[in-house]
Amino acid sequence: MLQLLLTQWVDGYELGLILRILALLYCLTIAASVLMVILDRRNPTKTLLWVWVLILLPIMGLVFYIFLGQNLRRRLTARRYPDSRREVEDRFGTATIPLSEIPPQHDVLETHAYIATLLDHQGEAPVLGSNGVELYHEGEVAFASLLEDIRHAQDFIHMEYYTFTDDALGQRIAAELIERAGQGVDVRIIYDAVGSWGLSKSLLARLQEGGVRIYPFERVIFPLLGNRINNRNHRKIVVIDGTMAYMGGMNIAQRYITGSSIGQWVDTQLRIKGPAAHALHRIFLRDWAYVSGEAPSPDYCPIPVEGGNTPVQIITSAPEDPYSTPLHAFITAIARAKRYIYICTPYFIPSDSLLMALRTTALSGVDVRIILPRRGDAKLVLWAIHSYIEDLLESGIRVYLYTGGFNHSKTLIVDGELAIVGSANMDIRSFEENYEVLALLYDRDITRRLELEFIGNTRKSHDLDLAEWRQRPLARRGLEAIARLFSPVF
Repeated sequence: MLQLLLTQWVDGYELGLILRILALLYCLTIAASVLMVILDRRNPTKTLLWVWVLILLPIMGLVFYIFLGQNLRRRLTARRYPDSRREVEDRFGTATIPLSEIPPQHDVLETHAYIATLLDHQGEAPVLGSNGVELYHEGEVAFASLLEDIRHAQDFIHMEYYTFTDDALGQRIAAELIERAGQGVDVRIIYDAVGSWGLSKSLLARLQEGGVRIYPFERVIFPLLGNRINNRNHRKIVVIDGTMAYMGGMNIAQRYITGSSIGQWVDTQLRIKGPAAHALHRIFLRDWAYVSGEAPSPDYCPIPVEGGNTPVQIITSAPEDPYSTPLHAFITAIARAKRYIYICTPYFIPSDSLLMALRTTALSGVDVRIILPRRGDAKLVLWAIHSYIEDLLESGIRVYLYTGGFNHSKTLIVDGELAIVGSANMDIRSFEENYEVLALLYDRDITRRLELEFIGNTRKSHDLDLAEWRQRPLARRGLEAIARLFSPVF
């Protein structure tokens, strides 16, 4: 009996010791994770949120942080991506027209030289003159134009997309790309591994067997669990023969033509001919060098041709950049507006500085209007977006909830003279975590056409009233508050 009691006591002691050791190791892991978050050069809101998540949800918090919060992938990318950028910059110069040489009719650029100079100094993004720019808002028209240009490609077709979907549109584009590759055209595709997680192995095999070279950007192990995983390539770029390019908000997906469960999708897409197409190609080439490890060939950088008379400035952002160029572009354009600002964005989770810029500008008498989604493709994100509406309305900003389907456009229009169009949303993820590309258009005619589209979309939207908005159900307000609390990690 005594021997049995001693054995049980020893076993119990050993089990307790093991549990204490495990608890100590776990606490040390959490403490190390919290320290890593604090030292990770985040904004204070994000840092504090992750610290509380790790403390209050010990096991799940650590899992969430590994998948959604930690910046190990960013640090690894930061070591390799600048090398590909430097390779391209060393081989190819820029096609820039100094501000002093812009033709007299482009006094618009002179008026907004402050933002042009800022972005050039910050991101080596010169203003490029002599561009022709066409606008598309309907997927059917935009992709018909793209397919036609693909059919006439002579030398190369280089494209990168956040989402390349294996659906009717994806199959049509793939078929045309394979046909052109068969005719000796160099066809290359970069697709984001998370945004294009539904791209089937069979379509990938068809493309590769048809002579198309295709690489994923930052492959992940669990794409289904990582819809919001950091450091994604959110760009949408097509360059054909080095003289013509497409960019904007449209991905390759049939929903842009036939709609989805949340209605018809509309967006803003640019077709650019001229030196700005050359600049977009340089962006593709450095992304290609990064994903493939290949040095860029001079054969893919023809002399830029003139396509029109619109000055265009192409800017990019990447997680490893010291500045958030899109954020600085938005804040500067907003703060310097004199008469009005029209904004359309499908995802509005602003930084404190951006929200302050919008509210201050509106309170100073500038007419600020913004179109936001009434329905979205992610409930939690939509609640977070709607949590900011009262702040906007209180400042005198007119807020429209789009009811004509889903407006995926990412546009900002200032005083009828400057427009910003691209892939970046007005959210923290676009500012800090994703690879983005935008075009600044210094042109009254282009801006006027974008304004007409914006005004037309306000007629398909519900113009919110502050008193009306405050009457929404208490439960809905609670969901929005909770979503806003966690919005820095969306």
